[in-house]
Amino acid sequence: MAIKTERERERERESIPVVNLLLYRSCVSVLLKCQDSPEWEKQARHVHQRTADRILVGCLKNGGLYIKLGQGLVSFNHILPKEYLDTLQALYDKAPARRKNEVWEDFFVSCGGG
Repeated sequence: MAIKTERERERERESIPVVNLLLYRSCVSVLLKCQDSPEWEKQARHVHQRTADRILVGCLKNGGLYIKLGQGLVSFNHILPKEYLDTLQALYDKAPARRKNEVWEDFFVSCGGG
């Protein structure tokens, strides 16, 4: 088993609950509002936007696979509200560029070869 770097351990600590917690909070916040209220739709959009912004920040901060997962969420255009789709679309443009050697180094380290 490969020894994890401090960067890898920090990324795990920060990212494990991020998406689940944010989606849960979003759903609970919206469902607790009275859906018959004229303010409900406005509040729902606000909660969705706030949560989408937090997911975007989490994906960008953690990089790599999290950016790919965020990009994948955009393909759920038949399920997710517009706020998520519009916000997470930025992941296609903001994915950090990496050198070819850096990718291979990370691959070998994660596979226990370096």
